Amino acid sequence: MHDNKAQFFYGWYVAIGCTLIYFFTNAMTLFVPQTLFPRLMEEFGSNEAEISLTVTITLFFAALFAPFAGILIDRFGPLKIMRIGIVLMAITYSLYSFSDSVSDLYRLHFLLAIGLVLSGLVVNVIIVSNWFVKHRGKVIGMLIASSSLGGATLPLLISPIVNDPDLGWRWGFGLLSTLFWLFAVVPAYTFIKEKPSNLGLLPDGLPTTLEPSDDGLDSVSLLTALKSRALWCLGIGSACLWFSIQGLNSQITIFFEQEAAFSPQQAVFLFS
Repeated sequence: MHDNKAQFFYGWYVAIGCTLIYFFTNAMTLFVPQTLFPRLMEEFGSNEAEISLTVTITLFFAALFAPFAGILIDRFGPLKIMRIGIVLMAITYSLYSFSDSVSDLYRLHFLLAIGLVLSGLVVNVIIVSNWFVKHRGKVIGMLIASSSLGGATLPLLISPIVNDPDLGWRWGFGLLSTLFWLFAVVPAYTFIKEKPSNLGLLPDGLPTTLEPSDDGLDSVSLLTALKSRALWCLGIGSACLWFSIQGLNSQITIFFEQEAAFSPQQAVFLFS
């Protein structure tokens, strides 16, 4: 009986839910809009700099609000903060298809920045880390991989709709916003639990007679961490990595269509 229960440890459902959330939040904020840039430029009569400012707004305000999001997470817990952010993102995505100008996009991307820091990587990593110790590395790896998987698949999913003259980008993004309500909002408010003790369980599905092991890893204070050279190397390296990725992503679809003369469908395929 115990072996059967171990096979269906509830933490794996939580991991799947968090992976779905990160799949959609990152892809729909940091990847899908960039593949729509040529269509948005046509729609609103804007140039490359004006439409690319949406990326700047998203990343700048995400960086600005991230420390405050961390304070809120410490005070109220990751699940409550995730639920607030996920609803904010769902509403913003739903409004995206009704944008009438580039100024509307700027406002929406400001809201997406707030939603991203509230319901993105940080809260999901904290929640799955609560549920797993032994398998924490593989679960977090699965979670992070979902971002790239979303960026590769969601633009391809809506490409036929976006490039259909009778439908267009509004219908394509509208489809994704519907999927977001179903596969991101619903898990956040139903089966995702903040920690195993909420269900009388222990991390990794250990018997309740045993205590989970942290494999000898000791926590450190914030001040000690800030003095660590490794922390700053990781932080600066990560910043450089994402600076390069987002700088390229924000222009690559425009380049493929306008400079390399690829069709919209080919440009999205290459992006993915």
